[in-house]
Amino acid sequence: MSPCFQHNDYVIGWHKAHMRYQCGDVIVTEHPVYKTIIKRVIDVSEHKGLLLRGDNTLLSTTTTTLGWQPLTSVISKVLIRVPAK
Repeated sequence: MSPCFQHNDYVIGWHKAHMRYQCGDVIVTEHPVYKTIIKRVIDVSEHKGLLLRGDNTLLSTTTTTLGWQPLTSVISKVLIRVPAK
C-alpha cells in the first residue's frame, strides 16, 4: 500500500458486525494466498463482497489476482496509520 503505508507501520482499525464499506475505504483482510493484507476498496457488491486494489499499481498484487473478497474475510476498516519509527 505504498506510498500511503510503509513497511512496519501500525494501523488502528475498527470492525463490527454488518459494517458497511464503500469505495476508497482501506481495510485489513485475510486472503487465502497472501494472508493478512491491507488494500483499498474499489468496488462493493452485496453478493460478491469487496474488490480490492493496492495504492502502488506498479508493484501491488493486481485486482484480478486478488479477486473478490468475501465480507467475512475482513478483519477491520483502517481508521488511523501510525508511522514506524
